[in-house]
Amino acid sequence: MKKVIIIILFIFFVFLFGCFNGGDVNSVSIDYGKSEIYSQQDMDSAIEVIKKEFATWDGCDLNEISYLGDDIAKDSIDYCNQLKQDAGFDECIVFESSFHSPKNGGDAWEPDEENTGFSWYLARKENGAWTLLTWGYG
Repeated sequence: MKKVIIIILFIFFVFLFGCFNGGDVNSVSIDYGKSEIYSQQDMDSAIEVIKKEFATWDGCDLNEISYLGDDIAKDSIDYCNQLKQDAGFDECIVFESSFHSPKNGGDAWEPDEENTGFSWYLARKENGAWTLLTWGYG
């Protein structure tokens, strides 16, 4: 009986971890642009939050992340505070990305397609941890 349970558990874990591929974030190219507000370290900590979310996107490959500039960052602080009311964010950072969707398309994507212009909005209180507020097109 123990052998049967062990075999069933083994098959379950092989299936679980073998079928979930996650999003590939290992080969992403990063364009930091120019910023008088944020250091590369600031941007890298925000990008890590994006990568963590993207890694849950089964079968997608993240190709590029680009900082959209200080003007957009400054102009987006009010928007970020609207997304999470009473958060009191002092800083906002906005990136755009490109990624490739899985061959089967999954639940949300056209199959085997390059997706560009995908935005990511993050905010924080001064020098705090970045919070990913929203992402997508539009």
